[in-house]
Amino acid sequence: MWALLTKIALVNTDDPQKNFPLYRIWGTLGWLFAGVLVSWLALDESALAGKLGAGVRLGLGGLCFMLPRTPPKGNRARSLKEALGLSAFSLFENRSLRVYFVTSMLFAAPLAAHYMYAPMLLKQLEELGRHEGVVAGVLTWLLPGPTAQMSLGQITELVAMLIMSWLGARARVKPLVVLAMVFGLTRFALYAAAGHYGLITLMWLGVSLHGPTYTFFSITGQMFVDRRVSEGMRGQAQALLGLLSGSIGHTTGALSCGLLFSATQAGQTWLGWTIFWSILALVIVFCLGYFVVGYNQKQSSTD
Repeated sequence: MWALLTKIALVNTDDPQKNFPLYRIWGTLGWLFAGVLVSWLALDESALAGKLGAGVRLGLGGLCFMLPRTPPKGNRARSLKEALGLSAFSLFENRSLRVYFVTSMLFAAPLAAHYMYAPMLLKQLEELGRHEGVVAGVLTWLLPGPTAQMSLGQITELVAMLIMSWLGARARVKPLVVLAMVFGLTRFALYAAAGHYGLITLMWLGVSLHGPTYTFFSITGQMFVDRRVSEGMRGQAQALLGLLSGSIGHTTGALSCGLLFSATQAGQTWLGWTIFWSILALVIVFCLGYFVVGYNQKQSSTD
């Protein structure tokens, strides 16, 4: 779904490098609104939230018929391999693309823990009731549950999207991706510290870093892939990126993070939370090292 929406947006805009983040910002606003609404309605742990989400999906399916007609470009598939999109794997021959694809898959694995377990830690810290200062009290009142508090990442994501739009074609892949992984590393370090000290404010800071982490890594990468491949291959390239990060990366991450969660006894002891997030932070260090060493800036002088 995201690969198709990305492709439609990139094709139907005059200046993708500048305008694509402005299209994507509406998804961020939707995510923000949904997260806050779930907590305001006290549905953080209710199956009704999933049912409402399913209903919204049905409505969106109808709205898809209003999207602009975007026929595929390039030559018609001449073989089953091309029809299935398997020819996109030839993009691995390009070192810069290969390194970004692999980094995306590796980076998506620990990211799964952010969605799965950060709300759980937020809830436990909320129950401790250690809210320091007026600002913390107001924030807890405005965002009364873990789902709403997770939307702090979407608030900073809005700012990051606007920065990406301002940068436009001047955006360079390597420094932005490195910055994103540094933010991601700091986020998990703050989660580990929150588990150690029992302070929800540290969790809020960490959640806030999710916005620039996602934007500078994923949105930068989607635009990078779009401008580095031929016109007829761009749809397949976005699909390949989605397969590696969204499917393989997140599925592997969900399974491995679940095993790590059980092994460290996170959720049962505060020390377990600290060990859990610290190990995931080390995984991001590995991803960062692989990208910095593997990505060839000279080969990709335009990026």
